[in-house]
Amino acid sequence: RMGGSPGACAGLMFGLGTAAFQAVQSRRFQKNRPDFSGEQLLRGGPANHILRGEGVGGWLFLTSRRLLFRSHEINLQRHELDLPLAEIVEASAVNTAWLIPNGLLVTTASGTTERFVVEQHKRWSTEIARAARGSDGAPVLH
Repeated sequence: RMGGSPGACAGLMFGLGTAAFQAVQSRRFQKNRPDFSGEQLLRGGPANHILRGEGVGGWLFLTSRRLLFRSHEINLQRHELDLPLAEIVEASAVNTAWLIPNGLLVTTASGTTERFVVEQHKRWSTEIARAARGSDGAPVLH
């Protein structure tokens, strides 16, 4: 009898499939990367933007001037969100569904909130706060 369980094999296949999908999407997105002329790219990575109840997959970029989200082409709610750092008053690491430590909540001066799911949510909130402080000197909570 051969060893191994069907569950372990299924988990391995799922993990490999997910990694392959992310690699393909990453290469595809690099071809359509935004032009950051005149600004410094501080951080970038895969993210979901929570929009009208849907986690829209794409990429989040933090530059010396803005926080930019650009969705993948395969989403139903394809969009781009461009927030100037001067408009961001708070960036907080939060839990998704009150449990999973991967949420990022960004609040603007007008009171609008934008929610993202990211890896290293505390690092994202810290770096957004640091960049936003640098844009106008005002403290940003995290």
